[in-house]
Amino acid sequence: MKILKYFLLIIFLIVIVHCKSQKDYNKYFNSLVVRDLNGNRFYLNQIKNPVLILNFYSPTCVPCVEELPALHLIYEEAKKLNYSMFLGVEPNLERNLPEIPEEYKNKPFDEKSFELLKQTLLLDIQKRKIKIPLIIFEPPFRIDNNEIITGTPETLIFTTNPLILRYNFIGPIATNQDPEMIQENTRYKFFISLLRTIHQNLNKSLEYNN
Repeated sequence: MKILKYFLLIIFLIVIVHCKSQKDYNKYFNSLVVRDLNGNRFYLNQIKNPVLILNFYSPTCVPCVEELPALHLIYEEAKKLNYSMFLGVEPNLERNLPEIPEEYKNKPFDEKSFELLKQTLLLDIQKRKIKIPLIIFEPPFRIDNNEIITGTPETLIFTTNPLILRYNFIGPIATNQDPEMIQENTRYKFFISLLRTIHQNLNKSLEYNN
């Protein structure tokens, strides 16, 4: 029965990626510029580690916050496998701040907007004890029903060099707060198995090329 569940989930995820491939995911993500909270700017395709895990997060998104314990377990696994992992935040202040000062409303994202969002995220990191590094996507990136990323949370797995999308998980991977319950969650177990399978395949590829 468990094998059947895994099989159906794999088919579901493959269908998601296939259906959205017409929007040219890879070209889109290779063009995006992000900033870390120190203000360093870089393209996603400059990440050197063999795999990139990207979770789209917002401090005002309840399922995103509920998912954090599961994401922290995934982050620990990612570090063991030498993968990169980030929480990605869109630049739209209205989606990330409970209240927006009048001077920031309906204005382009600029250095002042970045600083305001940065301070909000730093407070969120402290409040929620977030261990995963956060990055802010620069415009024109936005999360919307008509865009590549339609909502939060959403988690993507890429292989790098070149940056290619492999899997796309819509919705929280797990919202259990207890680590033991998270590790028994079907979606979580499948996600971890994917990371390990990718790692094994990458190692086999390296052995073959050598």
